[in-house]
Amino acid sequence: ALHEDTLASLSGLAAVLIELDRLEEAEPLYRQLMEARGANYGENHESTLRAVFALGNVLRGLQKLQEAETLYNRLLQTREAELGPDHAETVRAANNVAVVVAEQGRLNEAHLLYKRVYETRARTLGEKDAQTLTALNNLVAVLLDQERLFEAEPLCRRALAAQEETLGPDHEETLYTAGQLVVLLRKARKLDEAEPLCWRMLNANERTLGPNHPQTIVLINNLAVLLRDLNKLEQAEDLSRRAVEAYETTLGATHPDTIRAVSNLAMVLTQRGKLAEAEPLLRRAMDSCTQKV
Repeated sequence: ALHEDTLASLSGLAAVLIELDRLEEAEPLYRQLMEARGANYGENHESTLRAVFALGNVLRGLQKLQEAETLYNRLLQTREAELGPDHAETVRAANNVAVVVAEQGRLNEAHLLYKRVYETRARTLGEKDAQTLTALNNLVAVLLDQERLFEAEPLCRRALAAQEETLGPDHEETLYTAGQLVVLLRKARKLDEAEPLCWRMLNANERTLGPNHPQTIVLINNLAVLLRDLNKLEQAEDLSRRAVEAYETTLGATHPDTIRAVSNLAMVLTQRGKLAEAEPLLRRAMDSCTQKV
């Protein structure tokens, strides 16, 4: 059996390798740590379970998802047996299983797990607790992936209202949920409802991050496309020009995001009958695509 001082050094080195994003090197160390702590203290000892969790995280990072799922399930079963289904550690373990199951495309299983996590946190922590709202957002995300828009919308609106109340309208978590609701509304073709949310997100990002932050520019471009779909072409043109200018300034004239923004502007100009302006932009976009091929 390895001495605890050796195991502590092993654990410290593995943690440093993770911080350096050298997961391939960390993996065998965590395997050794898990086996040694299991032999020294028992399979269900807290230090062994911490090593199980750490190795699961490394394997997930390396996209070894089936093996990560096995370890996360082991952790879940142990937590459930020893602490009960409502304990915070059990719920955290269930959430880890949900994440890795969703990443493998098993959305029905992921939905049931995320639902369990949300309902348990709502019952034990309260509807407006930050962890509960994160769980609610995860549930909404998997419902979106399943195209279950009718079920997802009221849950997403509930999360957004709670975050506006507890975190404020400009908080990054609130804006993330607003973004989820925009995606949902666009998928449901409720474009009129999506527009004010998009404006709100854009204004908040301009205030908090600045007009040339990558996230702000993406929002400018996305809102321009939405306005084009709503046939609000004058506003769409203004924002499309802003997007092109911002992308050119921050990424350069030939970056793929810049070229996509150029194409969007050309489409708006075409719809507005400004064909002489649209033509050189379309040629620029076409030439860029040809060069890539």
